[in-house]
Amino acid sequence: MFSLNRTFVNFQNNLYEVVRIFSESQIKNVELVKEYLDTSLALRKNEKIYFCRLIEEAVILEEKFGN
Repeated sequence: MFSLNRTFVNFQNNLYEVVRIFSESQIKNVELVKEYLDTSLALRKNEKIYFCRLIEEAVILEEKFGN
């Protein structure tokens, strides 16, 4: 059996999944890394950069009750 460890952050009333974390010294171009990882946000904290992907709100496409 395996487990999926995923990290989420709440930032400005939006929920994001943390895709990758790098130390600041490893990253020269934040925008390039965001594009490569297909992430929408980069957050900096404690000399680390967190690359995050926005989690879209669920939308009900069709409601079905009973059969």
